[in-house]
Amino acid sequence: SEPEIVSPASMPGIPETLRSRRKAKGLSQIKLAEVLGVSVKKISAWEHGKSVPTAEEQKKLDAFI
Repeated sequence: SEPEIVSPASMPGIPETLRSRRKAKGLSQIKLAEVLGVSVKKISAWEHGKSVPTAEEQKKLDAFI
């Protein structure tokens, strides 16, 4: 079966939650990107609601934040 495609619009509050949790931990987008092994551009896109993490990326986010 094909993986479910999740639209950023279907995940209200995710960008704000990610940004606030990252800032609460005192992390820059650059540092979070390094820790998760993704690009800074990807972190920015998540925080601006332009894309959503893959299932694997979400697991890393959940474990870290």
